[in-house]
Amino acid sequence: MQDARAFLEFARSALREHFRVEEEVLLPALLPYLPVASDEQCRRMLQEHQQIWQRVDSLHSAIQRDELPMHLLAETASLLERHIRFEEREMFPRLESLLSEEALQELGEMLRGQ
Repeated sequence: MQDARAFLEFARSALREHFRVEEEVLLPALLPYLPVASDEQCRRMLQEHQQIWQRVDSLHSAIQRDELPMHLLAETASLLERHIRFEEREMFPRLESLLSEEALQELGEMLRGQ
């Protein structure tokens, strides 16, 4: 149960902030380069954020009832790992190929400012 609580603490702080920056800074900054709303990878990123949050909320509810469905914890961890790998291996390399060096530097500055 302690590990689940630690994960929830991580999710509600660092993970929430990470997703916020991707959704409120990164994706809007990409609008000049690709149609974010209809782009398959951008939609996947947002859908996975929602799926992860749904599982985090379910975990929180279970812990509040003093339950810990291990399958839910495992599913959440697996989804988060797949999401991270997708961003690292597909999404971010694609963005690096689409944006100029100058645009990447500007984006990096925007992200650091968050």
